[in-house]
Amino acid sequence: MTEPSASLDLPADLALQGASCLSDPGRLLFASSDVDQVQGLVGNVMKTHRLHLAADTLALQARMHHVPLGELSLSRLDYGASVYIHPEPLESFYLVTMPVRGLAHIQSGGRRIDSSPEQAAVLNPHDEIRMCWHADNEQIILKLSRSLLEQTLAGHLGRPLEQPLAFNLGFRWVESAPWRLLLPYVLACATAYPDLARHQLVHSQLEQMVALALLLQQRHNYSDAAVKHRATVLPRHVR
Repeated sequence: MTEPSASLDLPADLALQGASCLSDPGRLLFASSDVDQVQGLVGNVMKTHRLHLAADTLALQARMHHVPLGELSLSRLDYGASVYIHPEPLESFYLVTMPVRGLAHIQSGGRRIDSSPEQAAVLNPHDEIRMCWHADNEQIILKLSRSLLEQTLAGHLGRPLEQPLAFNLGFRWVESAPWRLLLPYVLACATAYPDLARHQLVHSQLEQMVALALLLQQRHNYSDAAVKHRATVLPRHVR
């Protein structure tokens, strides 16, 4: 088997993008070693949660960079220690948690995965979530509003949703060429243009691209219906 080219090595590329694009001091939300403070500050961006240090871990050295972009946002988070995280149900948004290094154990919706630079996790709004991040784990986290994804899917299907959208937990992002291409572009846009969020038309198009890419690349409970719908709307000679 031949080695993939460096330009398509997603973990390496994403680690480089994350380190450069989400390391702007102006995007640093906090750097702290206080557990209660970190729990509160991360909760303000994500969701109220319980944060506990593992008994045999290093001291907490947490850092978080954050870039809001309307209906989605990007964060870079590193606890610098092994931690247990138990958030309340997300309710109004979905999360794609993407390690650029290290390992995290994720339990959600009755399933469990080991999340690494080869496998992201997609967390649904209604699922109970428990996580353990190892000390060497650093992640880029994409937050997408529930309304954005549901409206994008309903428009794609041409009908209202009959039940909540639910993604499979494990996302093999290395195997998704569109995601490999789109994510560095979104990172670059989010960090190279600080005023992007002020341009409604531009960032709404970015939101739609990201939402549609996730819906098409990660399996969910409407995936089969979406495939059938695409077939029915094509002209007969194309089908």
